[in-house]
Amino acid sequence: MRDDNGRLTRRNLLRTTCQAGVAALLPVGLGSTPAFAAMPQRKNIDDLTPTELDNYKHAFKIIVQRGLASATAKDGYVWQAALHNDFERVRPDGSIGACEHRSELFFPWHRAHLAGFEALLRAADPPRTADVSLPFWDWTKPASGMRFPTAFEDRTSPLFHDGRAHAVTPLTRRIQWDADEIRIKMVQETDWLLFAGEPLAPDGSGGSYGWVEKGPHNTIHGDIGPTMGNPESASRDPIYWSFHAYIDLIWARWQRVHTSATSPQPFTTPNTKIWVEPFTPVMADTAQTATMPAGFAYGYQYDFSIDAPAVPVASAARTQRDLESVQAGPRMTTTRAVRVAGEKRRILRVRDVAVLPDTTYAIRAYVHPPAVNISTLGEQERQRYLADSATVWKGHGHAHHPTNVNFDITNAVTALGNEFTVTLISDAKPASDSQFESARASANERIAQRPLWGTLSLEER
Repeated sequence: MRDDNGRLTRRNLLRTTCQAGVAALLPVGLGSTPAFAAMPQRKNIDDLTPTELDNYKHAFKIIVQRGLASATAKDGYVWQAALHNDFERVRPDGSIGACEHRSELFFPWHRAHLAGFEALLRAADPPRTADVSLPFWDWTKPASGMRFPTAFEDRTSPLFHDGRAHAVTPLTRRIQWDADEIRIKMVQETDWLLFAGEPLAPDGSGGSYGWVEKGPHNTIHGDIGPTMGNPESASRDPIYWSFHAYIDLIWARWQRVHTSATSPQPFTTPNTKIWVEPFTPVMADTAQTATMPAGFAYGYQYDFSIDAPAVPVASAARTQRDLESVQAGPRMTTTRAVRVAGEKRRILRVRDVAVLPDTTYAIRAYVHPPAVNISTLGEQERQRYLADSATVWKGHGHAHHPTNVNFDITNAVTALGNEFTVTLISDAKPASDSQFESARASANERIAQRPLWGTLSLEER
C-alpha cells in the first residue's frame, strides 16, 4: 500500500510483511483478512477525526450485523458480548464462566477481551478499517454530550443504545470521576494487590476488589444505565468498550510508574489462562500493552507526564488485628474505640462481603471520634468523617462467593490522632431512575435481610 503521493510507506510495508503471521492468530471463521500488524494507538473518542469516527462506526456495525446473522459467529457481536455476559458459558477447558471480577484477574481479563475485539474491528473491512482502534472515554472530564461523549448520543449511530439513562435529572447526575483520586490514590499505589485485587482461591472464593474496581468501575457501570448496570448484559452496550478502555488506560498508567525491566508486572498467578477469543492469552501475555502477541498490541495517545516519577512496587512489613464490634446490623457496623501509635499506613479490611445476585449497594467507611454516634447524624453531617467508600456490583453469575473489600483510612486516622472508631454503613443503588424511591426502598429491604459482611480488621504497614 502507498501513501497519497504513491510512495510505499514504512508503516504499510510493516503491515504487509506481517499479515501472514498475524492471520495465524485469528481463529477459523474470522474470514480471510487478517488483523493488521501496525500497532494501533487508542485515542480519546472526543479527539477522533470525523473519518476516524466514521471508520470505527463502520467496523462496529459490521460486527453487529455478523452477530445478528449468526449468534455463534465468533467474529460477531453476540458472541463477543457473551464472552463477558454469559456466566453459564462453557469454556474450552470445560470450566464455566464469563468475565473476571473481584481479583487480580480483573485487569488482564478485560485487557484481553478488548484487544481481541479491537483486532476484529481492524479486520472487519480493510483497508478502510485497517487503522481502527478502540477509542477510550475519559470519564474524569465533563462529557461532551449530555451525560456521555457526543459519539454515543447520536441516535442514528451504531454506538447509540437505548438502555442508558441519557437525560440529566436530579437522580441521574452527570458522570465524572475525580481525576486526582485516580492519579494519586490509584496510579501512585505501590501495592499491586490493593490496586488490582487479590488472587482467587482455586474454588473461586476469596479475592478482593482493587481500588479501581470498587470505586469508578462498579459505580459508573450502574450510573450509565440498566444495560451496563447488569453484569449479564453490560457489553451489549457499545459504550462498554470505551468505558473499559479507560479502565485499561489507568492500568497502563500504573504500569508506566511501577514496572520496568528490573521490576516486572507482579502477577501472583501469571500462567492463568484467560478464555476470550480471538485472543486467548495467559495473564503474563497482558503484562504490557505494547508487548502482547502480534496483532493484539497497542498503545495510548495520552499525556502520561501527569503521573509521578517511577516508583518500584512495594512489599512492606505489615501487622493486622481484628476490630471488635459494639453495634452490628445488616447495614451498619460500629467498632470499639481503636488506639494507634505512630504515623503508619492503615488499611481497613472487611472480610466476607456479600455479593448479591440482584442488588448493587454502596459501603461507606467513616472514621470518627469515639464519642460521635454516626447513626444519629444526617448524611451531610456524616461527610466530614467519610474516609473511603466502595460499590459492590451485583453479581448474577458470580454471586455465590463473598469477597473482601479494603478501605484506605490512613488520612482520616492521622487527622483524628491516636484514638478513633470505625463505622460502616451501606445502602442500595438502584440500576435506573425509574420509580426510584420504590426501587431504593425495595432494594434496601433486600439487603437488610442478611449480613452484608463479616469481620473487620486493621492492617498497619
